[in-house]
Amino acid sequence: MDRHKQIEYTLDEERKVKISFIPKGKETTITETFETEQASHNGRAMEAIDFYTSVFGNSGVVGILNYTKDDDDIEGTVKHSQFRLDNSVYGTDDLRVTGI
Repeated sequence: MDRHKQIEYTLDEERKVKISFIPKGKETTITETFETEQASHNGRAMEAIDFYTSVFGNSGVVGILNYTKDDDDIEGTVKHSQFRLDNSVYGTDDLRVTGI
C-alpha cells in the first residue's frame, strides 16, 4: 500500500467517505471519515467491514459482538468487532453520535 494512499467513495444516501492508509513498519493505520449525517446514531460498522473485506485479499470477519436489549445502545448494532485485512487484524464498532 502506498504511503498516504486514500480511497474516497459515496454512500447510497450521497454521504462521502474517505479512507486513509498510513504504513507504520509492519502495521498500517486506517482512518475512515464519514460526512456528518442527521441521524443520532451512525450504525454503519458492518457496512464498513463488508467494504474493507471485499477490497483486500486474505480478508474476513474474525468476530462480531452486537449490542443486546440489555445494553445502553441500539440492539443489533456492533459493540465490538475484529476483522482481518490482508492478514492483519483490525477492529471497529458502531458509534453513537451525540451533541450534534
